[in-house]
Amino acid sequence: MRRFLARWSGDRLAVERRPRDCAHGAEVVSLPEDEASATTVYERVGDVEAGAWALVHEETGADDPRLEDADALWAAFEAGTLAAAPEVLAALRREPLGLDWEVAPGVRMGAFRTPTLLPATHTNSFLLTDEGGRARVLVEPAPRDRGEVERMARWAAGVEAIFVTHHHPDHVGGLPALSERLRAPVWAHPSTASRCGPGRYRHLQDGDEVVAGERRWQVLHTPGHAPGHLCLFDPAAGTAIVGDMVAGTGTILVEPGEGDMGLYLASLDRLAALGARKVLPAHGGLIVGDEVFRRYALHRRMREAKVLAALRGHPGSVGDLVPLAYDDAPKAVWPLARLSVEAHLLHLETQGLAAVEGGRWRALPGS
Repeated sequence: MRRFLARWSGDRLAVERRPRDCAHGAEVVSLPEDEASATTVYERVGDVEAGAWALVHEETGADDPRLEDADALWAAFEAGTLAAAPEVLAALRREPLGLDWEVAPGVRMGAFRTPTLLPATHTNSFLLTDEGGRARVLVEPAPRDRGEVERMARWAAGVEAIFVTHHHPDHVGGLPALSERLRAPVWAHPSTASRCGPGRYRHLQDGDEVVAGERRWQVLHTPGHAPGHLCLFDPAAGTAIVGDMVAGTGTILVEPGEGDMGLYLASLDRLAALGARKVLPAHGGLIVGDEVFRRYALHRRMREAKVLAALRGHPGSVGDLVPLAYDDAPKAVWPLARLSVEAHLLHLETQGLAAVEGGRWRALPGS
């Protein structure tokens, strides 16, 4: 792997080669397999307005010239052969965040500032449009800030409905203000609606459809991160809007209580079987191809194997197990890792592989 520090010089990126240290929390940009096997990673290293970024590029024998040309990068993004985070796209266009981008057939995206978990700072919201480009459905009424809510209300003017993937604050911060302002009902799973307070709701279940012009989006109930989590899939275009099932930056937290690791893994497996060609998450960059679902599931199962191995040798509390199961992660993430360890332990318990008594976990015989 290589690491570069990329800075603007006119309309091109002048790159300086540097040793690569870590791409944790970086924004991922993917190139199609039939053109190059390279994977590039953008990571903020300075002021966004100054356009300072670190660019990590996997060695392929020769540098891809498109990596130095902003116009070529943008053209590849518009063609669907490259995926990038909102911050990266804004830097490429030398424009502020929150632009209205057509990211897939019948889908426009805006990035809105929300109180979300780092490394994400924004939530991606989407407009499902008809053949004439008119907005029909708003997906993710995310922002809480009054100015961002006003910006979203202008952006989504004329929509017929608001679709909610799940109830977490960085996804529904604009409710009920946006529903009243847009005079639009809220479409959500019953479990989500019950957590969002009073409002005009249409309850959606697995197998329902959301129609925007001639496009028919399949509603998928994908619990695990949240009980009522919903995704949308357009089989005609191969586009999946996936909320917090995966992310273009960082990772996804499965928090005990609301989250369920077994359900989350099953939902990832279901999404992996769709054959999606473009994946639109709520945080970070857009993703080309469905390999991301298998990668997430593989990572979670790897982490669960480490939790079980730690438990076999060192029975103890959740806190005792974190340093063992996350010995490959920086200590700064251990407070959140504690929640993941507990979620994995609860999943192991349902499989008959672990048991807890008085807050002390142990592996069961045969595990």
